[in-house]
Amino acid sequence: DPRPRRREPRKAMQRALLAVALVAILASAAAQTPAPGGEVEGAGCPFTLTLPWTYENTTSVDLSEKVEVEGEDNPLAVTTVCTCPLAAEPPTVCTCEGPKSDDCDSYAEILSGFFLFAEKFMGVFMHIGEFAAKYHIEHVAFWAILGSIFTWIGMIIILYSEIKAVIITRERDERDKLVEGGYLAKNSSCQDLFDREEGSLAPRPYLTIGGGILFWVGMLCQFVPFCHILGLIFPGLVFFHGLCIVFVVVGTLVLAASTFLFVIGLCWSCTRPAAAGVLIVVALLGDVMIFGGLISIAIWLVLAGGIFYAYFGYAPSYYEEQKLDRPDWLQDLGNWYKVGTSLEEWKEASTKGYDAAVAESRDFVKTIPGGKESLSAADAATEAAKKAAEDAQAAAQKAADEAQAMAKKTAGQDSGSV
Repeated sequence: DPRPRRREPRKAMQRALLAVALVAILASAAAQTPAPGGEVEGAGCPFTLTLPWTYENTTSVDLSEKVEVEGEDNPLAVTTVCTCPLAAEPPTVCTCEGPKSDDCDSYAEILSGFFLFAEKFMGVFMHIGEFAAKYHIEHVAFWAILGSIFTWIGMIIILYSEIKAVIITRERDERDKLVEGGYLAKNSSCQDLFDREEGSLAPRPYLTIGGGILFWVGMLCQFVPFCHILGLIFPGLVFFHGLCIVFVVVGTLVLAASTFLFVIGLCWSCTRPAAAGVLIVVALLGDVMIFGGLISIAIWLVLAGGIFYAYFGYAPSYYEEQKLDRPDWLQDLGNWYKVGTSLEEWKEASTKGYDAAVAESRDFVKTIPGGKESLSAADAATEAAKKAAEDAQAAAQKAADEAQAMAKKTAGQDSGSV
């Protein structure tokens, strides 16, 4: 019978028409329903924000300038404009509106509140791009001078720390040769000298690593105004297109690390040539790999970590566990990277470094004509002042004890008379 067959497409058509009508009704209702606190889409969808602060002038924030997204149909795109009037006392009632219904939803309200807060309390940072474009020469000069100061301070700290360690190591090498040749015997004086040298080397990792970080910060400051130029020099880092500060951070971090390792390698090139060669090769490899992009940088980081662990960590431990003599190519650079992780280690390193610095200063003063006599007189005066302070403290304590005993005696007599 053909009738049931004709009914099935007819029912399907009826269901489709019913669904289309339902969708049309819902769309019409959504178009006529105002958003929270506002009107319908055609009217601009306004809402208000009450802020617990005031502005010095009438302030306007356009979210389309703050949130940059591609495509107008992007769900993250907002075109809300908030205007806050001049108010004598808080709160300030700001009016926000936009041409779309999405410009007054919860997402737009949160962004509006955030940028109005930033406009009030972080105005300089919010407009730093405008200031940089308006005062380009001053902007470049400021960052260049600030970065140069940090860079040179960091480099001086690194050179001071490493050259001092090199001098101490060379002196120890010479003493070891004298001991092996029988020209010098290890006694208490040698041990005292060794302890003083250890005190001088205690703050070395903090100075070296701290100087390296300061050197990187200085280089970062110097390259901030030239971010777009760096994009032309290193085209491999296109991954960071549009994220200028991230681009500068990654580029300067690799350059600073390579320079840091290269400088340390040069300092030790005459004393520990094999270990210095490892640092120099890794540094030069980093300078080359940075031109390859993000993947090359990641490969360099893995290679550098593996080389350092194998040469400075695994190999020395292996020969020590096997109780074998180290080969000539396996050399040690000391504690330049061994930074403490606890407060006690930091305090110990600072105390040893201070004591060693005082001892070195005294030795230097003794080399000056008349310095030894002046230092002896200063020590005598310090000792006399210390003894006088101790005597005064003892006298004060004695007087306090006598007064306390007298008070107890008086209190006992009063109770006995009663």
